[in-house]
Amino acid sequence: MTGISQDIQVDLILSDVSALNRNQAFEVLAKEIALRLDLPTDELLDALHAKEKISPSGIGDGVAIPHVKLKALPNRFAALAILNDTVDFAAADNKPVDLICLLASPEHEGPQHLRRLARMSRLLQNPELCKRIREAPNARSVKSLLAMSQEWLMAA
Repeated sequence: MTGISQDIQVDLILSDVSALNRNQAFEVLAKEIALRLDLPTDELLDALHAKEKISPSGIGDGVAIPHVKLKALPNRFAALAILNDTVDFAAADNKPVDLICLLASPEHEGPQHLRRLARMSRLLQNPELCKRIREAPNARSVKSLLAMSQEWLMAA
């Protein structure tokens, strides 16, 4: 995979995630990612909290894209969580979030990390795609929707 497809690849899809607030949402994501990548959960969680203090990850319309770079991360990783209920992510539009796409990159990735963030942000600003993700019956359906990322980007 190269180009846009690689930038928008989602490695983990979690649906029906229960979280009462942003911290709980981060804990769920960090535990799942750390488990799959054999990383310390605390390292990922600390990086998420530090980044969130600097710049809230809520991009609007119920979407948040927290993103971090970690020394211990061997490869880029993306996780998409669909929350059961909305939580506050301090988005500019003051709307609570129910879709979280966490992007993690190795520390040495500079422009690639930012390009990936920009493309994912543009993709998730498509209201029709987000609606369909929210309504998807399972992770396989979400993955199918994301597999058509180039079409969704052109429609955005």
